[in-house]
Amino acid sequence: MSYFSAAVERMERLGLPIPKGLHKFLGVGLVGLVTHTTVFTLLYKTNTDPAVDWLHGQLGDGKLFIWARAQMVQHSWAWLIGLIVATSITWTLNRKLTFAKTGRRLHEEVFRYAVVTIASQTVAFLVFHGLVELAHAIPAPIDVVIGAAAATVISYAGQRFFTFAPHVEKAEIAHK
Repeated sequence: MSYFSAAVERMERLGLPIPKGLHKFLGVGLVGLVTHTTVFTLLYKTNTDPAVDWLHGQLGDGKLFIWARAQMVQHSWAWLIGLIVATSITWTLNRKLTFAKTGRRLHEEVFRYAVVTIASQTVAFLVFHGLVELAHAIPAPIDVVIGAAAATVISYAGQRFFTFAPHVEKAEIAHK
């Protein structure tokens, strides 16, 4: 029995309602989170952007604010690349494992997934940047995890009720 299945079973024994597919969604999300965090950490830790290093050398410690802003751009790119890789993986896994077929064309479903991902990841990104800027004691990879946790509720609701909701033809809607 998987960790998520055991957790779902315990919650059901306690009489707590479990939304349909939540445990699979969280499992897929965990894969996405590990992917996102790993890619982010590899890009962030390698810190191979010579322009940023050059800028820091030119500005010196007296202009730390400007240097910190250049570093934030580097954080942003590492975060975004990690997100793109993770989103590709999670869409594929959610489509195959978590949600039923929608009856939509592939490009429609991908578009819907992207819309929900942009909305939920905007929350994650704002939390991540807020922590990077304000909570310097927290390591940046942990900031990524906290941001992802904040976005999970939006993501689940959007993917379940918008992206992977059953497709209804316009003719069916007109007859109702």
